[in-house]
Amino acid sequence: MQETTVNSLRQQLTTALTQNRILRLRLDKEKQNNAVVKKRLLRAQKRASKRKRNAEISKTCQMENEQNASTDVRCEVTADLPQETIEIVTRDEDRRFIPSVKACTVELMASEVSSSNVAPVIRAVLRHLVGVDVPLGQLPSKQTAVNFSDAAQFLMQVMYKEKIEESSNFGIKKDGTSRDKKKIITSSITLDSGEELPLGYNFVAKETGETIADYVKGRLNEIEMSGSSSGPAEEGEAEEVDSNFFTRMLQKLSYFMSDRAANEGKADNLLRDWREKMLEDAGEKETSYVHSFHCMAHALLGFLYHSKAFLQEQHKQYKVDEIHLGREGHQQFSNWRFEFPPQRCVRKACSLMGP
Repeated sequence: MQETTVNSLRQQLTTALTQNRILRLRLDKEKQNNAVVKKRLLRAQKRASKRKRNAEISKTCQMENEQNASTDVRCEVTADLPQETIEIVTRDEDRRFIPSVKACTVELMASEVSSSNVAPVIRAVLRHLVGVDVPLGQLPSKQTAVNFSDAAQFLMQVMYKEKIEESSNFGIKKDGTSRDKKKIITSSITLDSGEELPLGYNFVAKETGETIADYVKGRLNEIEMSGSSSGPAEEGEAEEVDSNFFTRMLQKLSYFMSDRAANEGKADNLLRDWREKMLEDAGEKETSYVHSFHCMAHALLGFLYHSKAFLQEQHKQYKVDEIHLGREGHQQFSNWRFEFPPQRCVRKACSLMGP
């Protein structure tokens, strides 16, 4: 009797375990089915969003192409690709580089990119930012980049000539510096409107007054030789050279601006004598005086250099004697940050000598 009861309980337990296992299998299968359904829904949503995005991109590119039918960059979209396919056109029908390529080349060279690296830089930018790999044969070579730079330089000189012609007077700023143990002289033209026209820089072996004067003369001669300031000549006619422009330009020169270095002062005198001689040779008897202006940076630096050691020594002695300089002795300045007296002295000198 007891054995029968035990067997019956075993059978019931086995049946319950089997049913539990079957339920677990069904639950696992339902979970798998739900996961598959979710994946299918996500895929369907992605395909729908992709089709919607492609449709929006196609519509946008079509509108841009209709508005910019004359541009050299065309945008095309295919239904199979998630992003637009851009075709970069660098040459026109005559195999000449388009103006945007020329402007890009000149701007890169102005940013100190060498002529031999212009094409690789443009190619790298297009490849990484736009996703287009342009062959180097479609981009400017080293000599082509140099030619573009020379053309831009000539056009810049022509523009300078026109602006000087429109201006009533102008001045020339000069300065010298060094880079990598090489001496460099720079200059620029400041028009009566305040606009500044840089004349570039030049490496020199010695920064003497004669070298600076010859540099400025060369830059002014380049502007005079850049072509006619009256506009381009008509087709079939030779360009008319204005022989009196150089005389008018020298008459409008009214001042020099530089630091107080001795070589800059000598350059001013040499340029002033050269101007008077050129105007006298051109038949101009009455000439205005060219003023010389000097910045106060070097004078103030010298003032600081010679006064710093003395004031430092005095300041130490004053501290021993509990004597305070300037604002240090006033309670209302106790919360101000400490500033060494020579710096305050130079600031006061600056305020007295000019704005």
